[in-house]
Amino acid sequence: MSTPEFEQIGPYAQPRFIAEGGMAWVFHVQDYRFQDRKLALKLLKPDAAQGEELRLFEREAELLAGIDHPNLITIFESGRDDATGHFYYSMSYIDGPSLSELVSQRGGLSAAEAGRLLLGVLDGLDQLHQRGIVHRDIKPGNILVAPGNRPVLMDLGIARVTQESELTQYEHTDVIRGTPLYMSPEQSEGQHARASSDIFSVGLSLYFMLTGRTVYDEARDVDSANPQSVRSYLGHLNYANREFDVGLPKEVSRALRGVIRKACRLKPEERYQDAGAMRTALAAALESDVGGGREIPRPLIFGGAGALGLSAVAAAAYFLWWVPEGVGAVREQAEALDGSVAALLERAKDLEPAPPRNLLGAADDLVERAQNYLVDAIDDHDQGDSQLARKSFERAIAQYDAACGKLVDPLAGRAKRAAGRADRQIADLRDVGAPDLVPQLWAGVASVEIALAAPGEGAAPCDALTSHLDRLVGADQVRVASLAIEAALPDVLKQIVDKERETALKERSLAQVEAAAAGEYRTAMSDGRSSLERGEASRAAEDYRAARDAYRKSAEHFRMASQVGPAARSREEARRVASELARSGTSVPAEASAVIAEADAAYTKGAYAQAVGSYQTATTAMRKLLGDAVLRREALKARTVADVTREGAMAQGAQNSASKLLARGDAQRQEAVAALEAGRYDEAERAFKEAEKDFARAQSGAIEALAAARSFEIETRRQLDELLGDRDCAALRSSTAREECKTAQTGIGQGGEYVATKDAPGARRAFQDARDALERASVAEDLLAPPEVVARTPQRDTIEVFRNRPVALAVEAQSRNAGDQLQYTWTFAGRPLPAGEGRLDWTPEGSGEAVVTVSNGRAETVERWKVVVKNRKPE
Repeated sequence: MSTPEFEQIGPYAQPRFIAEGGMAWVFHVQDYRFQDRKLALKLLKPDAAQGEELRLFEREAELLAGIDHPNLITIFESGRDDATGHFYYSMSYIDGPSLSELVSQRGGLSAAEAGRLLLGVLDGLDQLHQRGIVHRDIKPGNILVAPGNRPVLMDLGIARVTQESELTQYEHTDVIRGTPLYMSPEQSEGQHARASSDIFSVGLSLYFMLTGRTVYDEARDVDSANPQSVRSYLGHLNYANREFDVGLPKEVSRALRGVIRKACRLKPEERYQDAGAMRTALAAALESDVGGGREIPRPLIFGGAGALGLSAVAAAAYFLWWVPEGVGAVREQAEALDGSVAALLERAKDLEPAPPRNLLGAADDLVERAQNYLVDAIDDHDQGDSQLARKSFERAIAQYDAACGKLVDPLAGRAKRAAGRADRQIADLRDVGAPDLVPQLWAGVASVEIALAAPGEGAAPCDALTSHLDRLVGADQVRVASLAIEAALPDVLKQIVDKERETALKERSLAQVEAAAAGEYRTAMSDGRSSLERGEASRAAEDYRAARDAYRKSAEHFRMASQVGPAARSREEARRVASELARSGTSVPAEASAVIAEADAAYTKGAYAQAVGSYQTATTAMRKLLGDAVLRREALKARTVADVTREGAMAQGAQNSASKLLARGDAQRQEAVAALEAGRYDEAERAFKEAEKDFARAQSGAIEALAAARSFEIETRRQLDELLGDRDCAALRSSTAREECKTAQTGIGQGGEYVATKDAPGARRAFQDARDALERASVAEDLLAPPEVVARTPQRDTIEVFRNRPVALAVEAQSRNAGDQLQYTWTFAGRPLPAGEGRLDWTPEGSGEAVVTVSNGRAETVERWKVVVKNRKPE
């Protein structure tokens, strides 16, 4: 639609077109009523001025009208222009670019600048969250940068109020609204959005501000320009219980990385719960960067995927590696690692318990080797042999990385478990109000919470080791602080125990739903029940610490039991695909075999979630190796089955009695053929199988319909025989009955033809028409033969009833229709007499009429006596 031109809209003159969206235009206007105030005016397009679009437009104006905040668009007035009929609202005019435009122009912002801008965004969003409003479409394009670098959040068209009373009024779960690139998992699945949903969008926006890219630009096999591809990838991560594996500039501090990772957690309960909470964490992270003397530069070259959380020294060193400054930069990096890695190994040795001696010894050997390379490199560099020096520096760096790598895997699981326990302790204490009840003690917990963040997948070895050590130390500090808080609050521990008990019972229920035949499942369930019993006993004895630990152990066992089923299924699938690969004449590649071996080891150790991921990775790799020929063969096999099933359905008349299922199957088959021709064999196979299911349902439906039609035919012929007996239609007495009888015979013949051609609906209609005709014939014939009275007692028409003598009335009748059951109804003076008796006793007053009605169900015969009551005694 072309942009219209206006001289005036409502009270606003000289509208100048600025931008266009899907449902509205935006103009720059002047308001002469207020000293030529410059405003922006949003004008709803005519084709959107109805239904849901109009409601959303009015909703945005309604939500913002009552809010005045420097980081939110201000709404001045809304209405409908009488001259044009357009709906509009006016708002503050922001003379500045959107964050999306700003970042695109500059290729990314510094951490300090991005953080300052986002603090303002969170201030405005906090105002909305405090009022129970969820924005639902936060993205860089909806954030304008006003003069003075003041961010302004706009576009509340799809915002929702979270109060229960308004839930169904503003939420439409059958329509997914929002921008896929910044949408939370729960929104993409059509679930209700909460304040934490906005936090997810804020986290992804901050990532874009720092890198100039979206997280989906970094993901494999994802088309970030395709909303369906983005939603599918997000759903896959959520289903696989994985998080985003993203890369950030190396100069971004660990504290800021931790804020981004928490904001972008896929599970809503694991994010910041509102804008106020995230703002507090972001401000603390930025302050720690400045307080630590970090000068945060503009990003130059970005780190690899998942490179999160380098220590301050190591981050600087790794960053310099990518700056093309010759051998000097490599030397600085190697020397920085020399000091930092030694410190890391000392920290590892101080752990209780320390890592295995053989690993520590191997790490020391690698450090010693790295130091030798470093000495050689410095000598070569000082002597001017830059090429040889560079190689030695690189070898030193590789040895330092290897030294860190020796300890990464052994400490990873330990750090994860420790951090998990610490996270649960923090959540427990937060739930019972510890931050408000003991703020000084809580400060000790809050100060180390950021250290519990895990490194990203693919992080540099020394960065990962730093993170694991920080997590272990942080977890221990949380444990000590938690003990102090529990001692200060006697009831806290009991409340925590009750919560842990509830969690254990919930995990037990989930494990029972995920029942598996594997022996590991039975073992885990048995261990879980034993720990649960210990928890119950300790709780009854008021030994709350023991009860808490037992309940947590019980929940872990039950949680492990829940994971056994998916892991066992993934293992069987991997083995099945490996066998199929072998049958196709292709050996299982060494990489896939190694991954399967890792998965088997994880399965044996009880790390079922890890095993599932490894099995699926190996399965995916092996499936690719099966090649197009195998996949095409399976697709062709599925097509053959679908075609045979369709032929069977057609042979049973499915085109008549199950046409919708047949049509749906044909549509699926058509899509499958298109996928087959395009080489999308997996998709083709699935579509052929779906078509085969519809054809099979159509065949079953047709068979059932034909069986029903045949039963209908048998019943109709029985009714015809009942009407005629040994006669034909011409022998019927009624001309109407004779015509209807012929009609019925014709219908039965047509129905038989339909059955022969497998047209069940046509047969049923013909037989129904025949049955209707038979019913009309039977009625016409039976009405000519009412019951015939053959005797009556007494025979006279007037009866005298005396005081001391009852009179019995009787009628005998017969029907010309063999098999009729006659029914008698008696009344005297309008009152019923005992059924079938017709006995008149003396009555003290009046006379009346005795009536008997004889019916064969279709016709009636009525006999009447006049009754006179006599009060004198007979002679």
